[in-house]
Amino acid sequence: MALDFFGADGPIARALAGFEARPQQQEMATAVHEALRGGHHLAVEAGTGVGKSFAYLVPAIELALDAKTPVVVSTHTISLQDQLVSKDIPFLKTVLPREFTAVLVKGRSNYLCRRRLDQAQEGARELFMPDRRAELARVLAWSAATIDGTRQDLTPLPAPEVWQEVQAETNNCLGPRCRYYAKECFFQNARRRRNTADLLVVNHALLFADLALKQADYGLLPKYEHLVVDEAHTMEQVAGDHLGIRLSEAMVKHLLSRLAGRQGTGGVLRRFNDAASLPVAAEAREACDILFDRVERWTLARPKGDNLRVRESDFVEDPLSGALRALCASMKEHCEALPTQEARVEYRAQADRAAALADETEAFVSHAAADQVYWIETSGAGARRNLELRAAPIDLAEHLRRLLFDRMKSVICTSATLAAGPAARGAGGFAHFLRRTGLQEARTALLGSPFDYQRRVTVHVARRMPEPNDAGYEDILAERVSHYVRLTRGRAFVLFTSYRVMRALAERLRNPLLAEGITLLVQGEGVASQHLLETFKREPACALFGTDTFWQGVDVPGEALSNVIITKLPFPSPGHPLTEARMERIEAAGGDSFRDYSIPEAVMKFRQGFGRLIRRATDTGIVAILDGRVATRSYGRIFLASIPKCPVVEE
Repeated sequence: MALDFFGADGPIARALAGFEARPQQQEMATAVHEALRGGHHLAVEAGTGVGKSFAYLVPAIELALDAKTPVVVSTHTISLQDQLVSKDIPFLKTVLPREFTAVLVKGRSNYLCRRRLDQAQEGARELFMPDRRAELARVLAWSAATIDGTRQDLTPLPAPEVWQEVQAETNNCLGPRCRYYAKECFFQNARRRRNTADLLVVNHALLFADLALKQADYGLLPKYEHLVVDEAHTMEQVAGDHLGIRLSEAMVKHLLSRLAGRQGTGGVLRRFNDAASLPVAAEAREACDILFDRVERWTLARPKGDNLRVRESDFVEDPLSGALRALCASMKEHCEALPTQEARVEYRAQADRAAALADETEAFVSHAAADQVYWIETSGAGARRNLELRAAPIDLAEHLRRLLFDRMKSVICTSATLAAGPAARGAGGFAHFLRRTGLQEARTALLGSPFDYQRRVTVHVARRMPEPNDAGYEDILAERVSHYVRLTRGRAFVLFTSYRVMRALAERLRNPLLAEGITLLVQGEGVASQHLLETFKREPACALFGTDTFWQGVDVPGEALSNVIITKLPFPSPGHPLTEARMERIEAAGGDSFRDYSIPEAVMKFRQGFGRLIRRATDTGIVAILDGRVATRSYGRIFLASIPKCPVVEE
């Protein structure tokens, strides 16, 4: 790979106005090139402004063309995926000397199935209320005009209960026997493009769903041996979601309502004339109520403040899994009497959903996987009650090593924040990331940002802030937040680790700030995060209160964001069942869970929060840290040492 491609006189510089050659970008491109060609894994941290997407895309495209093998690029956020697909890759097509093909891969359920749309029209009266039949008509009209057939192409997005009846699905696909298969199937056309592409762009959710399915010799992606994981700091979280259990009362009741209708007399069963399964569905609904009533009583019997971790198997008696299996069996018996293969495939797929929920219910109650932690999450009350059964692997390292790293010739893990711990600025800082993800046999590269943080950022540390558990803490925190928001006339992200504290401060400060012309936007008040972000960028004097969503993956360049206020060091909650189980395992192995887990996790998230401020070379502003522990505790210097060097003012 010619390094002058990224040089001051290279193709990128000639085609991209304002481009500046950066040695960090050239170094990263070289490291990625060597990893892909040499068949080894690489973890590379590239600070903001390095231009890491070009640094991995160019060598990835060159390898795909030379070796005639696809390379997969995975991102966590939609914003980065959009940047790659809509901006970076189209630009590279204009400057690279060789032609290449790149495809954005979406999950099957994003695509309209024309055959299922035909069936939904035929059974619309049994499946939908009148308002939803009008929505179905809107989908039908759109289907005649859409090019790619994905729901994202329909504005506004279709109602979920309508889309689920017309989306493409694995279990009810007829394949070559379908009349639309050869030319008019949106998903199959996308699959054909995917199977011949040089570069496949996916998100982490699809990546790990594919890896999970490959355990059963089935996958969502074609065979590949080279992978780039951008935003790799989120790997453990996303992988845990796909290798665990997430089953809610609402999910079960939604399926049963879909099958038998809200009153138990319609829905899919009626559409396929399966009167015999209606009482079986009613028994499954009753079993669902019984199980989740028992779960609720179990939660209410726990001591106050209990984290609802389920430590014992068969903690309640489970009537639901058996009832769902009985429903599946009844439906499949009726399925054999249906007149067409098309109807049988469709109906069998509906029955399989009941069986899948039965399997998950049984796996949770019986603690089927010994290496997982099990817990219950609750929300709402009374008729709005929702209980969720959750499970996740305690340690994902072995899973990821077996499913991912051992199968690949090369995996490139990159992010602006991979290093953590006492050596966050040295190679040893990767130890936590490598250990948690199982990426033990990997080379590392730590590349700083080319931005001038010394001149463009000032860090303010509130040294005398009380401890978060001290009396009067919220009063002083509210005063400090108000001070810093007013200091920059809004244009501030205020990052919290607690929804409760965020809501309490929002209630206190909304009107006083509004009186000074500063609008307060608060995550979780009924407005989607993306809409909050758009409002924040558009309005001149806004402060945005946010939690997890706004600590990472959010890009607001320019003066619109001139102030990031970190209200508390983002240590993982030791009371959360998953964190608790992981810390217990570290202690049992002779480690120090605070040093070996809590601090590195907090440092990585802290660095993500800090990184929201400077997104372009011309950005400037302040970062206010309203947690005195960063100055008064011995571990505080680890946090300050983990960010770029810049002036620090102690308040």
